Amino acid sequence: MEDAFTAVKNWHYEVVQGENTITGSSTNSSKVEFTFNTVQLEDDKEATINIIAEDKAGNILTYPIPCFIDQSTDKPTFGAQD
Repeated sequence: MEDAFTAVKNWHYEVVQGENTITGSSTNSSKVEFTFNTVQLEDDKEATINIIAEDKAGNILTYPIPCFIDQSTDKPTFGAQD
């Protein structure tokens, strides 16, 4: 028996900040995990991480995660917006 989690066929992500978009994908449908280079994103600005999943029936779901980019350290971080 499949549930919503096991029915995921593939997923990809988009990090969007104004005109800048970083994209990536995975064939591992069992977990959402990724890294991306923030060099093309502006510091101290809002961005949105979109997780886009497709199930085996072809249905597509987009889950937006608003965040804030902080590049003041050697390893930039992002966090949820207030």
